[in-house]
Amino acid sequence: MDLFIIGLSYFTLLLGVLSWGVALFFKWRALPDFASQVYDSQHSKKMIDPAISRETFITAYMKCEAPRLETYRWGLIMGALVLLPVLIPLLSRLLDWVWYQTGLSLGPSNI
Repeated sequence: MDLFIIGLSYFTLLLGVLSWGVALFFKWRALPDFASQVYDSQHSKKMIDPAISRETFITAYMKCEAPRLETYRWGLIMGALVLLPVLIPLLSRLLDWVWYQTGLSLGPSNI
């Protein structure tokens, strides 16, 4: 029962992180169109220098307003979710190996 709850919690967390990744994908995909709309809006209100071209503005806007930090966070969390189920048993086996190499035995059987 406990293993089922742990697995269900893990896969629920994984599903949430994957849905966050899908939302990030759509943010990145919509960014050029949104940058173009911002340029049009600012250009029509005379808030931007006319010498700045559309391509220059869009490139600069995408560099400044892209969700890069959020993407880095997503990548780190996804990496942790993928690596933790592998690392926990490996580290446990490493600890057991070190324990046995030192000549000690596990549990109270030495008493």
